Amino acid sequence: AFAFGQTAAARLLMSRPERLPEPSFILSRRIDQGTSVREDGADHSYLWAGQTALESWHLASALPGMPGLTEGLVRNFLATGDDDLPDFRPGLGGQRTHLLCQPLLASLVVRHASPAFYAEAYPTLLRLFQAWMSEERDPDGDALPTWQHPIQTGLESIPTYDRWHAQAQGLNIQYLETPTLGALLYREARSLTEMAGSLERADDIPWLEAQAARIQAAVERMWDRRERIYRYRDAVTHTSRAGKEILAFNGSGEYPLKRKPNHPSRLVVQVTAREESTRAAILHITGVDENDAPLEEHLLPRDFTWSSTSGRATTRNVFRQVTRVEVNGLMEGDAGHILAADHSGEDLSLFLPLWAGIPDAARAKIILERNLLPRYAGPFGLPICPPDDCPEEPRELHCAALPWNALIADGLITAGYRREAADLILRMLNAVIAELRQGHTFRQFYDVNSGAGVGERGHLWGLPPLGLFLRAAGLDRISPTEVLVRGFNPFPWPITVKYQRMTVTRDGDTASIVLPGRPPVTVSGLQPQRISLT
Repeated sequence: AFAFGQTAAARLLMSRPERLPEPSFILSRRIDQGTSVREDGADHSYLWAGQTALESWHLASALPGMPGLTEGLVRNFLATGDDDLPDFRPGLGGQRTHLLCQPLLASLVVRHASPAFYAEAYPTLLRLFQAWMSEERDPDGDALPTWQHPIQTGLESIPTYDRWHAQAQGLNIQYLETPTLGALLYREARSLTEMAGSLERADDIPWLEAQAARIQAAVERMWDRRERIYRYRDAVTHTSRAGKEILAFNGSGEYPLKRKPNHPSRLVVQVTAREESTRAAILHITGVDENDAPLEEHLLPRDFTWSSTSGRATTRNVFRQVTRVEVNGLMEGDAGHILAADHSGEDLSLFLPLWAGIPDAARAKIILERNLLPRYAGPFGLPICPPDDCPEEPRELHCAALPWNALIADGLITAGYRREAADLILRMLNAVIAELRQGHTFRQFYDVNSGAGVGERGHLWGLPPLGLFLRAAGLDRISPTEVLVRGFNPFPWPITVKYQRMTVTRDGDTASIVLPGRPPVTVSGLQPQRISLT
């Protein structure tokens, strides 16, 4: 599986120097892909639309032995974007999203790149972090900015904010504070601090440490003690409450209110058209705010997002009570609902603070033993949504997304749960192996109960994360200049890695390194150890 995975990963790499300075990658490479009617690649589908930071992280883990890969991918981000800030998804066809890059690049550099690259990357990565923490993206200054668009999350099908499937709520993500983004920013602050220390940028360290402390405190305030999970919360009220329906309507007209929100709430409007067509829906909502002052809001057609027969819109204001709703622009047979926004939905991304190292040891133990493992763990990995509370569609919600499973497993290693991480990795690999035997390919997702592949064939997301496997086995880094070992090998057999002319074996807490023409070197113990090869 690892051999096929590395071959498939290398095939995803492509070069176009006039568009990006270094080789980039696509998400799948099949015979029916690659044609561009415009002949410049700008009209390619999302599979060929560019590289994201999350997918760069996964590719770096799939190809841990390729020198210079991470540095090249990061240089592509450094060379693109608005205001000299990295774009979310720069592409080989010149594609740009004009959205801010996911705050994951500094963590990617610290994990997979050479320290010699720090000086080149640090200034831009620091500006990227500052942009995320700016007043523009964090207006209330609570150290928790919001995403600009669902695609930035890497999991745009999450029911809380998915706007494309009928069973999803469709809350506008710009009004949602997420522990996921907080975890990414906290990890970036810690990684930038490490880079600043290496570069002797002492003046930057106090500010970065202060930001890390603010972000950690903000994420911890999102902890739900009763349900043992971090929660989404409203960007203005900072509350995390279950939603409820306050009005159902059919067609246009004025509607009396039978219910009101239990608490000041943002409203989500869901419209279902009788036939597959958009509607020029207009809603006039009248009520009072949390201070009992009169409040009105107009939702216009541009405020709705349509997919098939479903339209979604979110109010900009927070209502304590709604007294009148006027609906226009709908046809006979169209129906809709107005909901108090629901922040109680759960998904795998809410466990990302574990990867970032935010919770202390006691809370990490609670997350793992009383929620993550008993509720999520399936025979072939962790699904995107918990099996006991998951919509039927889309099917990927019931499947393991390997990049996210890998991040959670990486967090388990950091938290000291190396055996649990190894178990999760083996579940993921069993899914990969089952699909290779059955379908002779990798798939975008894997069903956590059957291991069956789901989604695109040959997709980057389905490749096994070899770098994570090595880290779980206690090999933090293997390069031509050094070997870093830590902890012990939790797998039930020794792990032998051959890299260039070197052979490294991990068996329990022992590491053996053999180089041509030199006597073997053996080290033991759980503490981190660096073996210099120069």
